[in-house]
Amino acid sequence: MDTLALKNGSFSRKQIENIVLVLQNYLNFDGNRPALLMALSGNETSFGAENIFSFEFGWSRSSLAFKRSKLMQQGWELWGDLVCGSYSPWQCLWISAVEQGYSVDQSPLELINPNVSLPFVIKILNKNILSGAKTVEEIGIAWNAGLGNLKTPSADAMKYAKRLRQNYESLYKVYQSPQTQP
Repeated sequence: MDTLALKNGSFSRKQIENIVLVLQNYLNFDGNRPALLMALSGNETSFGAENIFSFEFGWSRSSLAFKRSKLMQQGWELWGDLVCGSYSPWQCLWISAVEQGYSVDQSPLELINPNVSLPFVIKILNKNILSGAKTVEEIGIAWNAGLGNLKTPSADAMKYAKRLRQNYESLYKVYQSPQTQP
């Protein structure tokens, strides 16, 4: 385990950008891939500056989602409330990463490290894109509120999607150089 990442969950924007540029081609998005991944980190953690564990009450032990999920219950036996949260510059839910192949036996805290979490973030985004989230706004709604909210998103999900679009547009030209293109 990278204990340095646990002591200081912050990664510089440049470090996050470097990881994004290496892994961007795995994202099945027709637009500017690094701009989308960086915009998402901007929405979630101010581009990694606030990369901390975030307790998600919707996944707490008393929640219906927790009670319905054998994976959550199995993880809780190993890691306690750490499975009830999100991690990384993209605030990836532990349960979402596990559903995409992250091991239940691996500490949730490892997801703080963007080198560990970004492959799972990309898998989750690809699943959402394949399931109908095609535009930047739809991808934002699905990330923030779940795929079930695409047809009738809440005001909060719409606000999140609008902010993601603004971040994406502000980053679009930044990532237009030949080195960032697929």
